Amino acid sequence: MKYFYCYDKELMKYLRYENDIEFICTGLHLKTSDQFWQFERSDRLYSILNMFLEQKKPYAKKCTYECQPDTAQCT
Repeated sequence: MKYFYCYDKELMKYLRYENDIEFICTGLHLKTSDQFWQFERSDRLYSILNMFLEQKKPYAKKCTYECQPDTAQCT
């Protein structure tokens, strides 16, 4: 999958406004009506996601391309 779907508004703001990564589009999940933001996957995106996780959730696993495409969390 070539997209990363972010359902976390704080993370979206961190990606977009603090790191200048633009999202492709935003929408609502069909079943939950939760808003999401779609980003294109890249090494830079995952590097920044790891920085975010280290700052906000130091116990979380590192983000890699095995991240779940429909969430902002890693497996």
